[in-house]
Amino acid sequence: MAFPVKQPNPQKSSRYIQTLWSISVIFLLLPTMISLAARLHWTFDLLTSFHVQYALGLLPIACLLLVKKHWVKGGILLVGLSYNLFLILPVYFPAVQSTTSGHSLRLMVTNVWSSNRQHEKLLHLIREESPDLVLALEVNDAWMRALRELTDEYPYQQNFARPDNFGIVLFSKYSFEESEILELGDRRLPSVFGKIVLKDGATVSLIGTHPLPPKGRAADFRNQQLSEVANFAANQSGHVVLCGDLNVTPWSPHWDNLLKQSKLKDSRQGFGIQPSWPAGNRLLRIPIDHVLVSDQIKVNNRRIGPRIGSDHLPVIVDLGIPAERKF
Repeated sequence: MAFPVKQPNPQKSSRYIQTLWSISVIFLLLPTMISLAARLHWTFDLLTSFHVQYALGLLPIACLLLVKKHWVKGGILLVGLSYNLFLILPVYFPAVQSTTSGHSLRLMVTNVWSSNRQHEKLLHLIREESPDLVLALEVNDAWMRALRELTDEYPYQQNFARPDNFGIVLFSKYSFEESEILELGDRRLPSVFGKIVLKDGATVSLIGTHPLPPKGRAADFRNQQLSEVANFAANQSGHVVLCGDLNVTPWSPHWDNLLKQSKLKDSRQGFGIQPSWPAGNRLLRIPIDHVLVSDQIKVNNRRIGPRIGSDHLPVIVDLGIPAERKF
């Protein structure tokens, strides 16, 4: 008995291709294009956060359309993919850095999440990694009580605990030449400054900050705080580190402003995207926790730490600080 051969349904295939095309245009290509107008409105600026996701979505659909010989549709998506890759890939190229450094300094930056009660996870990670400096954000009174266990290892502290999401604390194994809590921007949210003295007398100025998320009017407050902290960093002499949950991704025009105003470089260069938020969603994760350093500082390693119960992942950076010159 001969069985009938099922013939492909061109109409069904055409509908499938059209559906994929519509999805890619609406959710991937159009946001990519609108993100070019990021300076005009905060909603457009938010779209700059997801270039990795746009690229991951455009790649398979563009390839499928080209395989199916939909040259125009596939070519258009390929242009969008190329633009996203143009923004993403440069951070994977190694940075040109100084070949010498006098001191190795490990820094951990962690937004602990004020409602997180898994204090022991962070304490365990700190003891395991033994960073020289710890910047913790969203620190409230409950977190400060838990973090007091670190006093022996980190005798030098500058802290400002708050009941909201903007408490901040800096722990150091090295003494401070000076330290203070800064209030920057119209919202006067606390940032922390510490001029840290290393063993041979060399100093590093560290500024930690946490601006508001860029939504509605808060976007203007974020941009203002980033501008003020950048100017503060630019006015420091010697080696400078600016770090924190900056609530901005590296594809926002306000990130470009931050780098130019602060005269600092991105520690991610050569180490990749390293997204840190939201901790519980790999697909949507974006890089908003940052460490910027002055040109003389060498970035020996940079990585994302494990989950600690927070909605952010810690950032751990190994820095090489030039030794103090002796005359």
